[in-house]
Parts: sequence; structure tokens; C-alpha cells
Amino acid sequence: MAFADAVRTLANQIEERRPHIVTEEAAKQALILPFLALLGFDIYNPSEVIPEYKAGWAKQTEKIDYALLISKKLSIFVEAKGPNEILANYDPQLAKYFNSTPEVKFSIITNGVVFRFFTDLQERNMLDKKPFFEFNFESFTDGDIQVLERFRKDMFNAESLVGYAEDLVFLSALKGQFKALLRDPSDDFVRFAVGSAGLVDGRLTQKVVDRFRPLVKESISAAILEIVGQSFLQQSAATEEPTAVAAESVPSEDEAPTRVVTTEEEMAVFRLVGELVAEHVPDVDKLRYQDTERYFSVLYAKSTGWFVRMVVQKGNRKILGFRLPADRVRELAPSCNVEDAPSWIGSCRITFDNTEDLRALQPVFVAAVAEVL
Repeated sequence: MAFADAVRTLANQIEERRPHIVTEEAAKQALILPFLALLGFDIYNPSEVIPEYKAGWAKQTEKIDYALLISKKLSIFVEAKGPNEILANYDPQLAKYFNSTPEVKFSIITNGVVFRFFTDLQERNMLDKKPFFEFNFESFTDGDIQVLERFRKDMFNAESLVGYAEDLVFLSALKGQFKALLRDPSDDFVRFAVGSAGLVDGRLTQKVVDRFRPLVKESISAAILEIVGQSFLQQSAATEEPTAVAAESVPSEDEAPTRVVTTEEEMAVFRLVGELVAEHVPDVDKLRYQDTERYFSVLYAKSTGWFVRMVVQKGNRKILGFRLPADRVRELAPSCNVEDAPSWIGSCRITFDNTEDLRALQPVFVAAVAEVL
């Protein structure tokens, strides 16, 4: 199974298990050890995973929950907390273990759902006050998965990861600046955008800036929605044929992985769905998509928050699946032929020919996204 698929599988398991977990020990067994296994560690092998490790000059009674060894070298500390703990409250405890063990370059503190990654970018052998990366199994992106994959046992390289961690800190700071700028464009930015587009002759007065500010904000939102989720790989492979999916069966997880190609038609569906539900979600920027060999999903905020799935079957038969009950979809779209569906695509499905025809399904999309908010 590809790493990204394994991450999503674990995310689904965590979502199912978390309501039943009330103690730290339960979080370790049901959430944290599966995470270490995801990274490729043999959780039953004490030469790779040492529980209750006494770190450096910490007291005999003070022990880190897990010490991870790679190629017989102490490499990562993992401190576990209960499912409802505020992790930031325990950063000083993690720092005590880390600061007393110079050979360890990375430490993680987690409640089994959120994993906060630390290193020593500010001062050598002293834990940074803020994590350089945080992975939340309830809300993550494809980019987050790519960062997490660098911590797989078979890919781990401490030196390169320290440099990468520094880049992530810089990127996070720059992203914060850009988000603030794009959501509330400054006068200088509005002047730059309007001037670059050649929309106004002559001097850009304050009156002109104020006139164009809402248009600049609206155009930014539209552009972000259009390009969100695109990657270099998807762009370079845009001319390849989409993967066909068998009518009723779910493909085997053991099949050899192939490169998933996101088609322009799938992106058109994503853009249209985004347009139709934009006014009905708290943050339009959290609309995303996931493309797999089985289906193309539109989701909100978290990987498990999908509300519509698209499948292209043999003969170019195009299907949309919804989690909504079939009777509910029939009420919202009485002119459509609504069928029951295999569970992996949802509770019901409809077929369609043209993307633009889906505009008539706006009430269905709005009701579907409301279920995952």
C-alpha cells in the first residue's frame, strides 16, 4: 500500500477509535503504536522501539514513553499524552528529555491524533519552543503527508531533516504573511495587482485603491479555489488517461500501485462543487480534493470529511456518490435517477454526462457538505 493510502487508512481508524479512548495507555495502544508502525518501525522489537526510556540526566522516575532507534542509533523521542490533554502544556517536559540527550535530534509529543515535531534550530541541543511541523490526523493535506513521509524509518536522514525543518519554519512564516496579505490586501498590494493587470490609466489614488480592494479579494479567492491541490506531478501528467474503476467492486489494496492522474474533468467537477457550496461553508479555502485509483473525492477540512465522490467506469460512465440517504437525494433532486451505491462510494449515486449539468444538484451538494462541517 502506498504511504499516502496507509496514512488515510490510519486516519479512518483513529476517527473510529478515538471516542472509546479515555486514558494515555489506551491512546498508546490504539493510536500511537499504529503510528510508529506506519513509519516503518517494528513496535515489538526493542532494538527499534524502546518503551519507558530513561533519557540523559533525567531522574530515574522520569522516562520518555518511546525512544526510536534507526540503524542502532538513538534518533527520535516520542512522548505520549492522554487524548484530551493540551500538548503545549507538556513542551517543557519534552525539552528536559531532549536537552539531556544530545544524540537525539528530533522529538515528538502526541495525544494520538495530533503529532508535534520538534528539533533544535534556535540553539544546538536545546529543544525549540515551537514545533517545526504538526500533523493532525483529523485535518491534513497531501503536503503534510509528504512531510511526514520523510520520517519513515527507511527514509530518515537526520542531517537533511534538520535543514528541511528549518525550511518548514521559514515557509510557515511566509505563508502566514501571505495569508494575511491575501485576506486583507494592503494598499500597496492592491496598487501592485491593479497596476500589473493594466486596469487603470494614470495615478492609482486612494479612491481607486478602495474601489478595487473588494475585487482584488474576490479574485484571490477564486484563483486559490481553482488551483488548490494542484501539484507538479498532476500538471506534468495531465494528458494521461484516467484510471477506470470496476462497476461494483472495490480494487484490492494489494494491487501494485500506479501513478494517479487527476484529469481536467475531475478538476472541473471540483471547481464547480466549490462554486456551488462556497457560500455554505465557514472557510472556502478548506475545500480540497483527494484523488486515488478508486475515486476522486471532494472534501472539507479533513481527509475523512469527504461529501461527494466521482468515479469514471468503463465506457466513460461517470458517477457521483453521496453519503446522504437515497431518499434525501431524491427529495432534493427529483429529476435525477438516484440509485443505491456500494459503501465505498457512499449511500447513493447518480450518473451524469456533462459537468455543467451538475449545477442542478446544488441543493444536494449543500446538504452533503453540511453533514461533514
